[in-house]
Amino acid sequence: MQLRQVYLAGITANPTGEWATQQARNIIETFVDHTEPIRFLIHDRDSKFIAAFDEVLGGLIYEYKAAA
Repeated sequence: MQLRQVYLAGITANPTGEWATQQARNIIETFVDHTEPIRFLIHDRDSKFIAAFDEVLGGLIYEYKAAA
């Protein structure tokens, strides 16, 4: 049996693009020292996921998926 970890980024009632980008930075800080790479990042297609969000995580995620 394989072990999987799920990380839930922050929660807010009124997210913005800047807020989502900061959550991406927080994910990097949380997992920077892990021996296992981050394999998947799943998020919806909401407009709060701006280009800066993608730039912060670029190249760090094995498979990047925006859910339908």
